[in-house]
Formats: sequence, C-alpha cells, structure tokens
Amino acid sequence: ADVTERHGIEAFRAAAAARAERLSRITAAIADAVSAREVHAALVDQVAEAVGASSAALWVVDSDDDATAVLVRAIGYGERARQQLERLSLRSAPALPIVESLRLGTPVFVADRAELERSFPAAAALATPGRDYEVACVPLVARGRVLGALGLTVDEPRESLDLRDFALLVARYGSQALERLRLFEAQRRARAEADAAARRLGLLSRASRAFAAAELDLEARLVAVVEE
Repeated sequence: ADVTERHGIEAFRAAAAARAERLSRITAAIADAVSAREVHAALVDQVAEAVGASSAALWVVDSDDDATAVLVRAIGYGERARQQLERLSLRSAPALPIVESLRLGTPVFVADRAELERSFPAAAALATPGRDYEVACVPLVARGRVLGALGLTVDEPRESLDLRDFALLVARYGSQALERLRLFEAQRRARAEADAAARRLGLLSRASRAFAAAELDLEARLVAVVEE
C-alpha cells in the first residue's frame, strides 16, 4: 500500500511539473509578444502544442460590433470550416460550442463526438467523418466583458493533463493578453484623435491669424485663409 501511494504521489508530481512547464512556455510566449499577431500565435500555437490539439482557433469580438466575433488565427482547420467560421454573428449563428461560449461567456466542454452531435447538431456538418475527439471552448473575459474565445479539439487527451483545468487556466492569461491589446488599441486611437484635433485647432488658429492680419478687403482675407 505504501509503494502504491508513493507511486501515486510521484505520478501526481510529474503531471503537475509537466503542466507547469507547458504553462510556463505559453505565458513566456505571451509576455514576449509585442503585436496582436504574436499574441494570437502564442495563444493558439503554443496551447495547441501543449495539449496535443488536432485543431485550435481563436476568435476575437469585433471592437466596433460586440455581436460579431472574428477568427484571427486557426490551425488544423479545413478551408471549408475556416470559411464558415471566419465571422460569427452572436445573434444569428447556429448553435456551436464556440458560439455558446462567446454568447454566454462561459466554458463549453464536450466529452466526445456523440455528445457534440447530440448537443450541437449544427456542428455535425463541420466534423471530420471517422474521428472522435474532445472539445473545449473557453471564453476570454476581462472586467466582465467577453473579448474572445479559444477553441480546442483534442483527439487523444494526454494522460498527464486535464484538458478542462488547463484550458481554464490558459484562459486567465489569454484574457489578460487580449485586454492588454484592447487597451493599447484604445490608447492608439485616442492619440490619433488627439493629434487630429490638434492639427484642426492649429489650422483654425493660423487661419484666424491670417484673417485678422489681412487687409480689410474681404476677398484678401479669404485668400489669406485659403492659403493657410
């Protein structure tokens, strides 16, 4: 009994160490990313490698339309599936695991293909015949707002990794990464708008000075303003 218990503890420690190593690679890739494309690649490619996913994809909610999610990166998807999933309307898209996760802001886990076809009939048309797999879709949420969702398909889950727990853990770091991108983009837009406003103000100021300095003749003043 002592030997069995010791082996169990060692297996648990090994699994925990493997999970920590995989998570460390993902968080390092996210931390090193300096562009949206690099963040998306870190979330999709690194997570897919960590869990042994046959397909993985990331959708980001359109900043100008909260009812639409855009596929920003995907691996392992066929061209037909990619086209159908490129833009998802959260109001009218058919019930799919990723759509439900985005709509409700909650994780959606499907144990096997039979459950997938039973719970999400629309997904049957996108499934590859002859395959069985586990599906995990986790929303990326920051400050109560759904920023996107990560979808994973795993044919043979790794024994040393609980897909659900790992996906939820990754979602925490992914949410932070997308929120950072969102804030950066908001700051960029604010700076651009401020620069545009400053240019307009400068133009008006120069035009006013030109108008005041010109001769009393109205035509001369208008010419001076146009030249500015």
